[in-house]
Amino acid sequence: MLNHNKIVLIIMIVITTSCTTMEGSWEQAKINNTARSYSEYLSKYPNSKFDSEAKNNLQEIEFSKAEKQNSINSFKEYSLKYPDNKYKDDISSNLSILMYEAIKKLNVKNVEEALLVGANPNHKRFDGASPLIVLAKGEVARVKKGVTLLAIFYGSQKEKRQSIAKSLIKAGAKVTATDSHGKSALDYLLGIEGKSTGDITLQLVTKNKGTTATSKSKIEIDKGLIKIIRDADK
Repeated sequence: MLNHNKIVLIIMIVITTSCTTMEGSWEQAKINNTARSYSEYLSKYPNSKFDSEAKNNLQEIEFSKAEKQNSINSFKEYSLKYPDNKYKDDISSNLSILMYEAIKKLNVKNVEEALLVGANPNHKRFDGASPLIVLAKGEVARVKKGVTLLAIFYGSQKEKRQSIAKSLIKAGAKVTATDSHGKSALDYLLGIEGKSTGDITLQLVTKNKGTTATSKSKIEIDKGLIKIIRDADK
């Protein structure tokens, strides 16, 4: 039968070996510095003294990956995986920028998804324009290389534009917000209301070897969008 001293010695050896193995694994995880190495360490040694640092390093690596992918889905997946992460402000800012592009393309699904994940409906762009103002101005994305839509554009796909407006307002978009020119979304819309269809044109400018060709086509006023914003302002 083992005496007391031998039992204590065995326990100390086991503890020392365990600590040495844990610390060795931690050092190796830091050397590898990958999401996999930290995940494996956390799985093997839950609640260790390096637990907090391992989780922090893991989240940092995963966030860098999400930023590199720079998509609504990548930030969504990260937020779902790490709901209490420390990058919420950065994620919101990145999502807001991605939302502007979705608005320009009239991608209703992506706008709604961005808002759901954390995009700011009142984010201010470089020119002070909020998402609702960009929508009201009718900005559209570059169609292809060398081709840009310049003028205010209304007409087709009204339902998409109106759905985006409703989503932004539901998420808390301020309809009275103004840009660097002191104009609100309604100001831009009212600046067009009352003019005949023929007075408003869409300019499609194509640059080709230093030359510029301009074509014009008639467009239609989106009075439904005006009503949505007016109603929200009551």
